[in-house]
Amino acid sequence: MKKIGLMLLMVLSTGSSLLLAQTGKKAFKEAEKAIKAFEKNVVESAASIDEAIDYFDKAFSDAEYDSKAKHHLKKADLLNRAAIAEYLQYTIDNTYVIQKPDAAIMSLDAYMKALKMGEDKKALSGIGEIESTLNNAAAYAYNAQNYNDAFKFFKSSLDAKKALSSNGQASRLDEETLYSDQVLFTAVSAYYSDDQNSSKPYFVQLKEMGATEPVIFEALYTITSKTDPEAGVAFLSEGREKNPEDTGLLFTEINHYLQAGQLEVLISKLEQALVAEPDNVSVYTTLGSVFDQLSQTSRSEGDIENADMYFEKAKSNFAEATKIKPDHFDAHYSIGALYYNKAAGMVDELNDLAADFSAAGMKKYDEKKEEMDKLFEVSLPHFIEAERIDPNDLNTIIALKEIYARLNDIEKSNYYKAKLEEN
Repeated sequence: MKKIGLMLLMVLSTGSSLLLAQTGKKAFKEAEKAIKAFEKNVVESAASIDEAIDYFDKAFSDAEYDSKAKHHLKKADLLNRAAIAEYLQYTIDNTYVIQKPDAAIMSLDAYMKALKMGEDKKALSGIGEIESTLNNAAAYAYNAQNYNDAFKFFKSSLDAKKALSSNGQASRLDEETLYSDQVLFTAVSAYYSDDQNSSKPYFVQLKEMGATEPVIFEALYTITSKTDPEAGVAFLSEGREKNPEDTGLLFTEINHYLQAGQLEVLISKLEQALVAEPDNVSVYTTLGSVFDQLSQTSRSEGDIENADMYFEKAKSNFAEATKIKPDHFDAHYSIGALYYNKAAGMVDELNDLAADFSAAGMKKYDEKKEEMDKLFEVSLPHFIEAERIDPNDLNTIIALKEIYARLNDIEKSNYYKAKLEEN
């Protein structure tokens, strides 16, 4: 009885295996049928591609079916055909939306699996064919600004090239310029994707290959400086050295030194920018702001000579900006602020003089107050112009309220006080 029982179990086990194999084969046939329907009419049979994927999943859930390289090869061929059919449809009608962009990657994965299982010749031949499909998928996603998918497809195309090259097979990317471009598009897609850091190894590879495109160094600076500012600046400096005429890198460098507060270095960079773009208002206003900061620092340190020199340079740059763009708010406001801040810096000195009731002390007080009031008066028209350009800017309203109060025009000061309260 025990032997009979064991034999029955063995028969049942074998029968179950046969049933699974038949189920895998049947599911695969359904997948093949769905792919053929999709190829025949991509637009009207759009749902067939999803149906085919489901059947593939069922077929390869059978371990025995999954163990045969020939099945993976056939799956890869079918998915590649489906992907090609879609991109052909897109070339006919560019309003067509690709239904299954991942079909190309799924095809590559199936070829790769067959390759690992020993199907060298057929798998490598299929990988060679899928390269173009992957490139089409990448280009489609990139042009649609879908950088997450574009990166995925470009990366897969490089993986395919690597598999071919490591097995002594030709690749469409064997041509040096074409390969370099593919790595660049892979890097740029990753840089604009949700995972910007994944672009770094590709940009590093391009740099090591001798590529000098400005985006390489801008990206390496941006990514690296988050964790290693010194290394980030080194990438930026190398990029500027290799692309001295590129204004994009120049302005990236300007922003770096601006944020770092390295004003003396920044002046040189801004002056270079003006040579490259003599009508760039933003460069004039930024340069004016740098000189303004240096003027205030020098004044606070008691270096009046340098403070006045920087003051004049700041004023000159802001004025130049208003010549290029008469309605530039920041330029008008900044000139007003220059005079206002210089006047405000005299308040403490004026208060000290107020304590001296001697004739000489009172004379000095009157002279200093006259000098201060004159500066407020000079700042006034610039703030009025700034208010005309942007009537709701709070800093402008506050400045006007304070200036009129200093000039004893209480009615106008109260007007701006009320306007400030309304905002």
